[in-house]
Amino acid sequence: MTQPFANPQQVLKVVQGQRAALDEQYGRLSQVEQYHQTERRKVEGERDQAANDLGRAVLPALDAQSIARAAQITGLVGLPGEDLPGQREARRAFLVGRLRAISADPLYRDRELFRHPRTGSHVVAIKEAEEQKAPFVQVLFECESHERFARLIETGYGTAEQKTAWWRFSYWSDRSAAAELVAKLAKTSFAEVREEYRVAKETVATYDAELGRLRREVAAGEALDKEYAALYEEHQHLDEWALQHARVRLVKHMITADASLMGQRLASNKDLRLLFLTTSGLAAKLTYLDSIHGKHANEMRDDLNQQKTKLDTIYERAAYKGRGMPYDKLQALAVDRRPKYEKRFQRWGKTYQTVYVYDRWNRGYYYSDLLWWDLMTRGRYDGSYIHEVHSFHQSHPDYVYDPMPQHHAPTEAAHGDDDGQGRDDSDAAAASADADDTRDGSDAGDNDRSDLSTDAS
Repeated sequence: MTQPFANPQQVLKVVQGQRAALDEQYGRLSQVEQYHQTERRKVEGERDQAANDLGRAVLPALDAQSIARAAQITGLVGLPGEDLPGQREARRAFLVGRLRAISADPLYRDRELFRHPRTGSHVVAIKEAEEQKAPFVQVLFECESHERFARLIETGYGTAEQKTAWWRFSYWSDRSAAAELVAKLAKTSFAEVREEYRVAKETVATYDAELGRLRREVAAGEALDKEYAALYEEHQHLDEWALQHARVRLVKHMITADASLMGQRLASNKDLRLLFLTTSGLAAKLTYLDSIHGKHANEMRDDLNQQKTKLDTIYERAAYKGRGMPYDKLQALAVDRRPKYEKRFQRWGKTYQTVYVYDRWNRGYYYSDLLWWDLMTRGRYDGSYIHEVHSFHQSHPDYVYDPMPQHHAPTEAAHGDDDGQGRDDSDAAAASADADDTRDGSDAGDNDRSDLSTDAS
């Protein structure tokens, strides 16, 4: 029995419908990209503010006592030996010396005389030289634009060196070309053309050399202007910038170190530890959001591109080759894939929002092995595709996440009941969310790490 076959028009109709569905998903993917960029800027701002607050608390001033305290707090034991105040003063001395040297340089000192836009000597000289060079440049152009001029010069046309025999065709072509050039330049012979060309070439070379010198001096003066402005700005804010540079370095060291160990170092200072946990958590959140978005966006885009390539191939066969397809294949092609994409976007958004809304940074108090990913997701999502999460598991092979950690005696006394209440509230909210997910059949699989791929096929 012959299998029913769809004609090309039926195939094209299905392809057009599926293309429209794909365009809709591409548009949604673009919207998600814009949303991510907007939200990450917010998190980035929060992280920068937290880092600034942490830096101020760790290093209030750039003096020996403050530096020694910061080194003890952060474990950056070599910091006092670097003599940051001495480096700052050495930089200040360099800036003063360089600014004085620039001020004495004629190219900077006499900048108005040389480079005033209307009256500067170099500006005027460049303009005059360009004007005086122009007629000679025109002579070169008139000669060199003729297709046989180079041959006439090479063969020595009109001189004793010319060897072309009079009976050759090239001789008469050269003669005609020479006559054209003589007429164009209003000369009486090609010898005059050759001489004018020689003079023009030498004159242009002389002007170009002078123009090059003037322009180099102008460029050097402009570079000195920029250097002076930058160094003066640095000199005016040197104390502030040196202190900020040291703070940034300390904060970077803190948030790239093992969060658990750094938290333990700060255990005796509740306020400072909370500043660190906030900065560390926000830095981790930004990394996680980028990773979540990158993974799922790439997977979605690859899937859409594969579908588009498939539809383009089918369209070409139907539209240009007049080929249909079996009805069973056409029915498979016509299946609405939008519910599948919707489910993937929903699961992607759920993971993203779970991380995005997290702000219980004080929960970091209760973990001797601190992995922010598990705190933010309560260990319900697989983060092995995130480099930082993967590296943590490699360096902590015995790590097991405990969603309900017990208070440690030292921190309990230090943190008081308010943190305990915050922990209880967070756990209660998370437990409620878990219960909601379990009741929702469409997302029940999210409780299983093995079912967290965005591929819902």
